[in-house]
Amino acid sequence: ATTHSAQVNNLGTNPTINAASLSINGTLYEATGNVTLNSGTVPARTTLYVQGNVTINGNIGVGSSCTYNALTKVHSCPSFGLIATGSITIAPSVTALAGYYSAGNNNTHLTGDISDGSGTNSLVVSGFLQGTNINFQRYCTTGGLCLAETVNLTGNLYVSTPPAFD
Repeated sequence: ATTHSAQVNNLGTNPTINAASLSINGTLYEATGNVTLNSGTVPARTTLYVQGNVTINGNIGVGSSCTYNALTKVHSCPSFGLIATGSITIAPSVTALAGYYSAGNNNTHLTGDISDGSGTNSLVVSGFLQGTNINFQRYCTTGGLCLAETVNLTGNLYVSTPPAFD
């Protein structure tokens, strides 16, 4: 059993999820089986925990609306985390991901892979990727210097860490 300090919302078995629907601030969404995550902008500080594998079929962004609590002096900005106990597959059409992505996380060590699909579309990750293997499979068709994959660890993720990553 996994313990969480965040509110938990169960999404069921083998769901297809639109990223924008993960909208309750401070919530840990849970699902089991083979999960499909479609594109959208996550408007709150949330994490999706999947007991199984995840396929990402569209770009995932995070909202830009932050709040400030004067009493605690803490900023709360939208952020997104994905924890899968299996592997994470990113479709070749995906060009942008924001958030924390952890594959094969079973609370003691990592056993899953992240693969970004072969193709010529560049992928930019604003956040981080974590797994046993990160399989970068994209390539450039232009001559000269070309970045097929870029991972930028952004400061916003430090300011407002997704639930279960803090």
